[in-house]
Amino acid sequence: MNPIVINGTVLCDPITGIPRFVYEVVTRLDPLLEGTGLDMRLCYRDDGRPLHLPELKNIKIVPLKAIKYSYNLVVLPRYLRKHHAFYVGLASDMLMTRRSVVVLHDIRPLVMKTDRAFFRFKFWFHCLSTKWFARRVFTVSDNQRHLISERLGIPLDKIGVTYNGWEHLQNVQPDMTVFDKLPGVKKKEYYYALGSLAGHKNFKWVREVAARNPDKTFVVAGGKDLAAFGSAEADAAQNTSNIFYPGYVTDGQNKALMQNCKGFLHPAVFEGFGIPPLEALSLGAPIALARASCLPELYGDTARYFDPYDYDVDLDALFAKPAAPPDKVLAKYSWEKTARFWLDEIKEAAGRIKELGAGYVVIKSGSRNDSREAVDVLYDGREFTIASAPKIEPCYNHGAGCTYSAAITAGLANGLSVREAVELAKKFVAAALRGSFKLNEYSGATNHCAYRLENNK
Repeated sequence: MNPIVINGTVLCDPITGIPRFVYEVVTRLDPLLEGTGLDMRLCYRDDGRPLHLPELKNIKIVPLKAIKYSYNLVVLPRYLRKHHAFYVGLASDMLMTRRSVVVLHDIRPLVMKTDRAFFRFKFWFHCLSTKWFARRVFTVSDNQRHLISERLGIPLDKIGVTYNGWEHLQNVQPDMTVFDKLPGVKKKEYYYALGSLAGHKNFKWVREVAARNPDKTFVVAGGKDLAAFGSAEADAAQNTSNIFYPGYVTDGQNKALMQNCKGFLHPAVFEGFGIPPLEALSLGAPIALARASCLPELYGDTARYFDPYDYDVDLDALFAKPAAPPDKVLAKYSWEKTARFWLDEIKEAAGRIKELGAGYVVIKSGSRNDSREAVDVLYDGREFTIASAPKIEPCYNHGAGCTYSAAITAGLANGLSVREAVELAKKFVAAALRGSFKLNEYSGATNHCAYRLENNK
């Protein structure tokens, strides 16, 4: 079977946001691949940075030496062509290949001008590549699905939704030492916010609310460079004495801050999904969110909502409002469900061929598979049947594919079932390869008499 390649370069970055999505999908997909016969690989740009992944059993890790911009433009596409691979871009990273699916987590740079001009141009080109080449496009909320369709002109039925999850914090021990770095912050007496200090996260709202509520304490984690607020606002943010900026926090530190906060605030004016509120809900923290973007869609009545441009907010009254239990939301969004979704999507590549009219689909790996086994997959519309045999080396394989097809046809003509015909055809071709012979210095041919001679028929 031709390999399926995931671009894993983003896993060299801190595991937050989009890297979190890729990390959780890959690690949870790995055990699900057991026994499927699927050749799954994760390629990444090997530039000296460590890859943040545990040991995987069924997904092959492939480091590719490359400098920053040559990786997506040259090195990875060349690898895909060499191995006739199907590409899966889980991190909004599209390549110009039609054998692909890609996840666009959000299209903020096309909607907001909070990013630098070069990045917006690069992202616009990436989106056009997605529109022109990707077989299917996915995003992480229905809000983004409609926005992508509207802004890029991609039909809605070509855009699917794959959600984020929250279980990654379940087995994490809360790191209470984070409070040692926050003198003056008392447990259960502070409001907590988490995210980058990018403009769309709208932490200006927290600063303005804090300035109007000097008797209340706020912790804003995830970013520490206040220049993100802009030069004038950076000074104001720095001078707001009741806001604490611990910078980047580990999963353990984040869990401790969420479990001990008075309320979790998420004032973002634009989000694809927004994982932090989901994390907070899973840890029992009450949440208050901006009434903007996808947030009301995803969190429904489990959250309290506020106007992200209104700074005169009574936080006590806001969190006194009733909210529904988080059970329904937590049940809907999970990394396990997302991993199974992607397993089904990958398998569907063979199913789509069947939809074109084929009753059965046979996928053969042959010489293009790097392993020592020649693995074939038969798909009947319901289940996959794996046939594996040791590779024959050296051999001359000119005509092997045509011989395989003809042998299947002959088996069907002689009354065999599809499965029986495929199994016999594999044996026939294996014998033909064992008996292959050289024609000239460039190629050789299979021996169509070999099976009969080996079996005295």
